[in-house]
Amino acid sequence: MSFFILIFLVISRLVLCHVSTKHSHDDSNHVQNVILHDIGTAATITEIDLSDSVPVFASLSAGQTVQFRFAKETESTSYAGETIYVYGSVCTQPQIFESVTTENYLGLFDDYTSDLSLSLITMESSTVAELNTTNYDSYSELEFGLMNYTNPALGEDLHIAMAAPTYNVSKYSGNWTISMLATTNKNISLFTAEDGLYALDTAQTEALLLTTDSTAIESDTDRIYNLYIYPDFDLSVETIYRSYCAITNGHFVATDAQADISITQKLWGNNSRELFYVKGLNSSYQYKAYVTKPNTTNGDLAEAYPSAYFATKRTSSCTIIYDLDFCSEVAYAVPTSNSISQDALRDWFDQNAQSLYDGFNKTMQLMTCDLAEDIRYTVMRTCADCDLSYKRWLCATTIPRCTDSSIGGSNTSTIYRDTGSSRNDIMNTELNPLPYYELLPCASVCHKVMQDCPSDLQFTCPYEGKGLNLSYANVGYTSNFGTQGLGCNFLGPATQYSVSSKKQVTSRQILYAVFGTILLNVSICNLM
Repeated sequence: MSFFILIFLVISRLVLCHVSTKHSHDDSNHVQNVILHDIGTAATITEIDLSDSVPVFASLSAGQTVQFRFAKETESTSYAGETIYVYGSVCTQPQIFESVTTENYLGLFDDYTSDLSLSLITMESSTVAELNTTNYDSYSELEFGLMNYTNPALGEDLHIAMAAPTYNVSKYSGNWTISMLATTNKNISLFTAEDGLYALDTAQTEALLLTTDSTAIESDTDRIYNLYIYPDFDLSVETIYRSYCAITNGHFVATDAQADISITQKLWGNNSRELFYVKGLNSSYQYKAYVTKPNTTNGDLAEAYPSAYFATKRTSSCTIIYDLDFCSEVAYAVPTSNSISQDALRDWFDQNAQSLYDGFNKTMQLMTCDLAEDIRYTVMRTCADCDLSYKRWLCATTIPRCTDSSIGGSNTSTIYRDTGSSRNDIMNTELNPLPYYELLPCASVCHKVMQDCPSDLQFTCPYEGKGLNLSYANVGYTSNFGTQGLGCNFLGPATQYSVSSKKQVTSRQILYAVFGTILLNVSICNLM
């Protein structure tokens, strides 16, 4: 996770929204169906036997230690000399009495992670012995709810202990529920630090979330991810977010059960991803969302990913559209009116962009696209590059990205659009959207057309200080794809764009000091 994202996460905690009463939590709906083992009293060392690749659950109170044993020999199998992978996870932990507020959030987060951290202790031995901070082969603390240990060659029985600290009973209450797993399968993974979920955009009560790509998704019916959404202020899971059983047992307020789910290959490349359109959220509210992916070799296990943060908008001026036929990379909130449905709004924007593209397409047929490199308009680009960049520019400018004053961009990247003052005249006459804030397209989106297309097309962008800032945001982007981190609007992978400047435009292109595209339909000038 980059430094900029970490800065954003800290700042986001300082603007936490009020705690809504709409989302209540019923523990009976979230308790995993597992068998909790009795670990006995401190006076008796009672070990729980572990089987290969089978998770075992136990309850652990303050100051208590529970021990497990993975036997070198069983009645049917010998594990002597094999590599054993051990994973200890926290499923639930004691709760703090103090209410979470904007002012104490970071302090309580630190308290949680320091006061309630469990310890994982291991030792090889042919006999049972009490494991503690002075009697062990390895000793480590669980980090954000998960700790792993590898024994490279098992020589004796492997004894494993999970030890809980004592805590201030006036500050915390409750026990830990833990999961212990020992396995010979090196392909089992319980957490990956790579992002598994991205928040594309939000509306007043909806969010559009996209998973990372996966080769395991082979058809439109394949689903491999499960979704869990929490209030952003919930510390019970954030401090142990690397644990799959913590995510599935926490105080989540929404799951994929209340989402429209589809498999898409239209966004961020051609690989398959799951797309969640989540409904029924609170307005003007901050959330964090997690996905988990079941293990392909053991259905009782799953892999957890870091959370994606997002905030819903305050007003109903924006509606999310996605799965467009022509502008297939559009998947964000757009301006809307009270007199049009979501499906009709999507089709209206898509068909309008398609009609404007037809003139460009006819013009490109006159260009030297299929000639040899030495007589083509450039050896660095093809007409396919030009077509893609132009289409992305066209969709970004004819389908404005809608936000509100509380989300998205800086003062220079958003502009207020009152009724009748939308970016394009056709929106004012045919759609007449409600007042909204527009997140301006990135200037790089326009400049990339100049870079990729033949100069004979005479496509030019406004100069900085001479119209550029009226139609584009010259602020680049951040690597956080959630609405809060987006500095300007663009389509396609973020690697296509960077902070724009006149230095990115060739001297030959600068000769054309006009707006729009002369060879195309004059109406396109309104898009600039």
